[in-house]
Amino acid sequence: MIKLLIADDEQIVLDSLKFIIENNCHDVDVIGFAKSGREAIEKADALRPDVIFMDIRMPGIDGIEAIKRIKEIHNDIEFVIITAYDYFNYAKEAIKLDVVDYLLKPMNKNKVIDTVLKVKKIVESKRENMIRELEMKEKMITILPHLESEMIYSLASATFRQENIDFYGSIFEMNLNIGYALVVLFEKDDNESHLDNLAGNVKMHETFMYLKEFIKNLRPCLAGILLDRIIVFVPVESDEDLFTIKNTSIDFAEKILKETHGKESSVRIGHIYGKSERAWGRSICSKCQ
Repeated sequence: MIKLLIADDEQIVLDSLKFIIENNCHDVDVIGFAKSGREAIEKADALRPDVIFMDIRMPGIDGIEAIKRIKEIHNDIEFVIITAYDYFNYAKEAIKLDVVDYLLKPMNKNKVIDTVLKVKKIVESKRENMIRELEMKEKMITILPHLESEMIYSLASATFRQENIDFYGSIFEMNLNIGYALVVLFEKDDNESHLDNLAGNVKMHETFMYLKEFIKNLRPCLAGILLDRIIVFVPVESDEDLFTIKNTSIDFAEKILKETHGKESSVRIGHIYGKSERAWGRSICSKCQ
């Protein structure tokens, strides 16, 4: 159902349009009327129509100004302007506001029907596109964690190539051409029994999942769980100097260690790739905190 608001200060115009639309245009609901530009702005905000038929000559705020103000807040609403022939040159300014069409007074029934059907197709097309975009986003939300894990695995197995960097960079909207890897490790207790070890594995997985999300919330990065460790890829800006990167990476690692809540753990920071000069490699452990 398409929701339509009609704004005109002449009652006969409101009644005529309502009669024509309700008797000739299916799935179009006239949800309200406005007799001034100000009322049209208020009704647009309250009723959220899909389409507004707007008379450009009304008392107070005129139709052109009303369209501008409504578009500032609701840029998805489509407009059809209503004008008398005497004001058609004035209506050209409204056409610049990307209105769909115009109707001349006195109203022609067939022109009204054609215009309603035209704007109805536009609204329905926009809705279909929005649904497709939402479906695509839902699919991406589902698949992104798998792609992230795939990238981390290829990074860890030294099979990473330039085409991989370009592909994953476009997917995750990150510049991956310069960065470093960071690995979070937890020490195991070799004296644990088999049952204790199983229970510990479940608990450790929960810890890993929590820590992974914690890490990703600290700064833009990609992270994945690989067996007994969390591998993090941290992109950096090309204009960052090595001293700054070194200090921020150590601060990043220390925040991760602090979140392990006293567990015996370590974070290993790898060398930077993508810069002409190689940076440091360093390991920070919780015992040193």
